[in-house]
Amino acid sequence: MPSSSRCGQPGSITWSLYELMPIDGYEFFARWDDETKMMVGLDRDTLTKLLPNTFNWPADPYNRFLDQFERLNRPAKDDDPPECKWVQVKFLKPHEIKVDSDAAQSLLDRASAYSTAAAGQSNRGSAAAMTGP
Repeated sequence: MPSSSRCGQPGSITWSLYELMPIDGYEFFARWDDETKMMVGLDRDTLTKLLPNTFNWPADPYNRFLDQFERLNRPAKDDDPPECKWVQVKFLKPHEIKVDSDAAQSLLDRASAYSTAAAGQSNRGSAAAMTGP
């Protein structure tokens, strides 16, 4: 019998419904590193306390899950696939990229937030630009 058929049984699953989803971010599982001047992933022991294996995943997928947080802003490994490697770039000439929408938005105005996100624009924060150097 599929596990989904147990959903109606008392105590089988706890559900949380949100009008607005909680903010998602890696910062909750990172710390400031004074040497690199960046947020870096927490150590494995701390992560296993914060993100216990409550679903009893096999060790390999659970460890890969924790790796995503532990390795934040840490050097790439030789066996990392290219799509998982980041490269830091430095602009040699002044350059500007618009990164936010100019549209005034409210958290209560969902249509506004969704329309700019669907258009490929960020709806986080106020209008800003990335500049370099």
